[in-house]
Amino acid sequence: MKLTKKIAILGTAIFFSLQSFAQSTKESSLWKISGNGLTKPSYVTATFHTICAEHFNIPEKVKKAIQETDQFTLEINYTDPAEMAYMQKMMASEKSLSAQLTPAQAQQLDSILQASYNTNLKAVETYSPQAVYALIGKKAIDCDPSQIKYYDVELLKLAAAQKKKLGGLETAKAQFDYIGKAYSLEEGIKQLAAGDAYAVIAKEMLTAFKTENMTELDRLCKDRRFMSIEQQRWMLDERNKDWAYSSMPNMMKEGSAVFAMGGAHLMGQSGVLELLRKQGYEVTPVN
Repeated sequence: MKLTKKIAILGTAIFFSLQSFAQSTKESSLWKISGNGLTKPSYVTATFHTICAEHFNIPEKVKKAIQETDQFTLEINYTDPAEMAYMQKMMASEKSLSAQLTPAQAQQLDSILQASYNTNLKAVETYSPQAVYALIGKKAIDCDPSQIKYYDVELLKLAAAQKKKLGGLETAKAQFDYIGKAYSLEEGIKQLAAGDAYAVIAKEMLTAFKTENMTELDRLCKDRRFMSIEQQRWMLDERNKDWAYSSMPNMMKEGSAVFAMGGAHLMGQSGVLELLRKQGYEVTPVN
C-alpha cells in the first residue's frame, strides 16, 4: 500500500474518532440517568421558564423521553390545586410594601418601577417581596405578552395528554421559603435597579439555552451582578441537594421519570447532574 494512501486512511480514522469523541462529550439540554439499581432510565431536561413564541421549541428527543417514561416532574406540581392556591396566596402581602420600607427606599423603588417597569409603587403595594422581585423577569421578555410561552407548562401539557403521572420536586412553600432566604426586600430593589443589565444578559442566556450550551447558561445565571454566593446557595445549591439526594431517587424507585427544571440547576459541582453522579448514577448527554 502506498504511503499516501496509508496517510489518507489514518487521517480518516482520526477524523471519525474525533467526531465520535466530540459527540460523546457534547453538551445537551437532556441527560439520561441510569445505573445504581435503576431498571429503566430516567431523564433530566433543562427548561427556560418564560420564552417568546418565536424562540419556543421542544426538541424531539425531549418529547421521546416523556413518551418512554412513566412520570413527568416539574419543580412544582402545577396540577395540584393546593399548590396553586398557596402560590397565589404568597404573591400578596398582608403588610404594604411602603410599611416595610424606609421613606428613602420607598421613593427609590417607586422611581425604579416607573423608569424601567411601566408601573409604580402604588400599583404593587399589596405585592409580596417575592412577587416584586419577579418583575425583573419581564426584562428577559422582548415580545408582546400574547406571544409569551411558559416552557414548563407546555411540557406539562404534553405529559398530561399522554396521561403520565405528574409531580413536583418541591412544594410551593419550600420554593417561596428559599426565595425569601435568598432575597430580602432591600436586595430585591437592588436587583430591580439592575434590570437593564439583566435584559442584556438574558439574551445571552436564551442563546445558550437554544444551542444547548448548559455550561455557558450556568455561567451566565451565576453572574455575580445578579446572584451572589449566598443567593446561589439558597436558589440553587440547597434546592439541588434536596432534589438530587431525596426527591429524584425516591421518584425513580417508583418508575422512570423526566425531571424538568430551570437550566441553572444542571451544571457545576453543586449541580443536579454531578450530585447524581456522586451517588453512583450514570449521567450522560442525549444528543
